[in-house]
Amino acid sequence: ELIALLERDLRTALSPHTLYEHQRLPPAPVAMPLLICGSRDDITRSPQRSQRLATPWHRNPGIVQWCCPGGRHFFHHVCPHLVARQIVSFWQAIGSLAAPVTVLPPVSRSLLTISDVIE
Repeated sequence: ELIALLERDLRTALSPHTLYEHQRLPPAPVAMPLLICGSRDDITRSPQRSQRLATPWHRNPGIVQWCCPGGRHFFHHVCPHLVARQIVSFWQAIGSLAAPVTVLPPVSRSLLTISDVIE
């Protein structure tokens, strides 16, 4: 069971040491809008850990947290349409886009680029 877990981690983890060690950055407030994305089933970064990351910045109304319903550590690759929709919504909410935006229909297992999302 442990060997299967480690083999799966080697195939899907961002780097081979993610089960061994987590890097920690000291929290620091930001003076700009911030979108924090994660996945509910990511074993390297739990939603609770992302919540703790955002806590020092709750005074900033530009902080948005979003949790993908699946996709593990590579949720942005597994669910690109959901991630694109959240990013576009975030940009629209902060008023950064001058042009109208159209979210495209789901693309099979491929990443969307900014030009794919913006008309």
